[in-house]
Amino acid sequence: MLNTGDLKLIWSGTTANGTVYAAWQRTNNDAVFTRIATSGRRTYEDQTVPAGSAEVVYFLRTIRDNLVSDDAEPITVRFGVTLDLSNTDTSNTELSIAA
Repeated sequence: MLNTGDLKLIWSGTTANGTVYAAWQRTNNDAVFTRIATSGRRTYEDQTVPAGSAEVVYFLRTIRDNLVSDDAEPITVRFGVTLDLSNTDTSNTELSIAA
């Protein structure tokens, strides 16, 4: 996460022969992914994450000419702090930060 609040995605892959990448996103367990970018670069700064989102899930597709890859393995970014209270000994709680 950048100090602007944007998320910067970086991935490896080729940009040879006109290959581009389509980035897809969904927030807060939405059922539908939205295409947020298509680029010949291997990086993207996402400025579309709504304030207060608990999580964002991304995946990529590679596109060359009329060929489109299957969806890449999705990645999930979670925001906020969670306190694990499953431990019955309340004097020993664990604090977990996800970002």
